[in-house]
Amino acid sequence: MFCALTFTDAKDTCKLAYLEISGTTLGDDPVNERGGVNGNNSNVIMEHLTVTDVIYPFYFEGGNTVLRKMHITIDHICNDGIHIGQRWCMQKNPRRINSTGWGNLLISPT
Repeated sequence: MFCALTFTDAKDTCKLAYLEISGTTLGDDPVNERGGVNGNNSNVIMEHLTVTDVIYPFYFEGGNTVLRKMHITIDHICNDGIHIGQRWCMQKNPRRINSTGWGNLLISPT
């Protein structure tokens, strides 16, 4: 069973604010939806989020991303914790990013 938030080819800007996200896996399409929150060719603003119990928190390809004031705990990873590929990203005031595993915790543009 897959459990993820996904924005694909969104016509308007998508915003996630003041949320607690926990226990997400992959999207229905694990090739293009590789994180708990996915953005494919979409503009996404995320602020004041608390993210826990997630192996791959964010995966974005195309579009624009804004990350503000987030608390992220990554139990273990073997690749990117936050993947921002082929897009513009602004990160402001990350409160805390914790990891007990291997991999990149911030942004890995492709």
